[in-house]
Amino acid sequence: MRDQVIDLMQYRNAEHFHLLNEVESYWEALRDGASAPFRDQIDPRGLERALDNVFYIEKLGAGAVRFRLAGKVVEQLIGMDPRSMPFVSLFDGADRTAARNLVENAFERPQVVRMRLFSKGPNGQSKFNLSGGLILLPLKDAKGSVRRALGCLQVEKKDAPSMRNFTIQTVTTRNLAPLEKRPEKMPPLIEEAFTEFNEDPAKFDHKPAKTDVTPFLRVVKS
Repeated sequence: MRDQVIDLMQYRNAEHFHLLNEVESYWEALRDGASAPFRDQIDPRGLERALDNVFYIEKLGAGAVRFRLAGKVVEQLIGMDPRSMPFVSLFDGADRTAARNLVENAFERPQVVRMRLFSKGPNGQSKFNLSGGLILLPLKDAKGSVRRALGCLQVEKKDAPSMRNFTIQTVTTRNLAPLEKRPEKMPPLIEEAFTEFNEDPAKFDHKPAKTDVTPFLRVVKS
C-alpha cells in the first residue's frame, strides 16, 4: 500500500465512483448524527441504484471478517459467490494485512474507510488494468455493537476479466462518535425489495488466492 492520502473531496467528486457517494449519503441519513445506524434500518430501496455494487461484511472474531452478502459486481470480480469468504480475499497478498487492519479499525473505532484500488490486467495486459473505489460503513447490531459493515465497490470498467485481486493505492478514514444506546423505536425494514439479501450464506470450502470532514453529499431518497 502506498504511503499516500488522496484529497477526500476530490475522491468523492470523481464521477466514476458516484455510487460510493450515494451509498454513504444514504447511510449518513440513517445514522442522523449517531455513531452508526443499526443493521435493521437498512432498506434496500434506498440503495436501488447501487445494489449490484453493495455488500455486507461481518466480524466473526479477532481478524476474521467475512462477506455476508454481496451484489453481482463483487461476485464477478471475485469470480465466485463471495458469501462466507474472507473479506481480505478481495486483495492482493501483499496488501491483505493492510486491508485486515483497515476493516478492524472500521469496526473498533469505529471509522468510515475509503480505499482507492488498482488491479493489473492478467498476463500484463494493460488494457485490462482496473481502477476502483471501495467504502466501508459501520453498522450496529441489536445490542449496539459494531460487528457488521455496509460496503460498496465500484470499478471503472465493466468488461474487465473477473477473478481480480486489488492493491490499495490510497486510503482515507473518518472517525465516528462513540457508540450510544439503541433508540426505542426503529423505522420498519423492508428487505423483501432485495431478496438476495435474505438468503443464508453459502458454505465456503476454498482458500482464494484521516480525514475528518463534514459530509457534503446528495442524499438518496428511498
